[in-house]
Amino acid sequence: MAIDTKALAQACGGDPKPISHLCRAQIETFESAAKNSGPLLVACTQEAPLFLETAEEIGEDLNDDTSPLRFCNIREKAGWCGEASGKASNNLTAKMLALLTEATMDIADAQSITMESGGHLVIIGDTEVALNAAAKIADRLDASVIVTGGDGALPPRIMSAPVFQGRVTTALGHLGAFTVTVADYDAASPSARAGLSFGGIGQSGQLECDLILDLRGGTPLFTAPEKRDGYFNPAPNNPAAIADALLELTDMVGTFEKPRYVDFEAALCAHSNAGIVGCTKCLDNCPTGAITTEGDKVAFDPYICAGCGTCASICPSGAAKYTLPAGDAVYARLRTLLTSYAQAGGKQPQLLVHDATWGEDMIAAMARTGNGRGIL
Repeated sequence: MAIDTKALAQACGGDPKPISHLCRAQIETFESAAKNSGPLLVACTQEAPLFLETAEEIGEDLNDDTSPLRFCNIREKAGWCGEASGKASNNLTAKMLALLTEATMDIADAQSITMESGGHLVIIGDTEVALNAAAKIADRLDASVIVTGGDGALPPRIMSAPVFQGRVTTALGHLGAFTVTVADYDAASPSARAGLSFGGIGQSGQLECDLILDLRGGTPLFTAPEKRDGYFNPAPNNPAAIADALLELTDMVGTFEKPRYVDFEAALCAHSNAGIVGCTKCLDNCPTGAITTEGDKVAFDPYICAGCGTCASICPSGAAKYTLPAGDAVYARLRTLLTSYAQAGGKQPQLLVHDATWGEDMIAAMARTGNGRGIL
């Protein structure tokens, strides 16, 4: 990786120090900087856990507002590229400076909502796969099992979770507040010998739970199931996917913060007036079902909203406004990136817009296998 140390230090307004292995042999350099109690930016995201652990060991709280520790990735996004350093090309230094400057910005946090999960899990599926899943999770979560067609299956030696037979008809809610409606609902007989038996008269009922593991393998209980917090529906014939879901479920106990993605101003809504239906664009296009009719207006459920932004993009009246990321924050980041790039002598920047998960993985792959030329 070619770095024009002098040019970058001059642009940042500091004196260059030769550092080649900050996260290992030169960790004392980081420790010294951390003890200065000022804002600290480390141009590495791969070793962020190590730096955070080191800061904790030396007794520095670098996660509060007065002394934040931040990280910026200039290696994959700028350093590993086909451009050379020096006078022949200023774009390399300009890209690094733009990324570093952006990382120092203070972006206001979005409004959030709180969800509480006590760990009550309902597992739904064929007898064998559902009982196996319950046995693996019973000591970590409060599980209940609803089997579909459970007669004759060998019961577990120890009933670590209550077992019921039934047909799930509907499910509503979100992480920490699900309601599952079951028809032909009946508890397993404790005196069965050769296999599970359900000798009672099945009734309809509802179960309230915090989490759902759906192993039926059919139509999901929710539209856009991957966007419904607390709901998992791995393929029942895929043990690895089930194991991943169980592992994730064990961490879904406690209090969780979720961004409030959409602000809705009812006075601007053109859904209906005097009982005459007008616009239904958001109702027709919300993939998660987070938008419902409420009189002459529509109601947004922030607990179900997954933040796709469809409603805000198609609302003709501006009643639905996307709040994450806030528009002014996006423009401020763009101004900072492009201004810093130009001031450092960069020419003709090419802007890449990506998300923070899959996009970051793709950039890392591109940097390791390609030349990364021109990406800001």
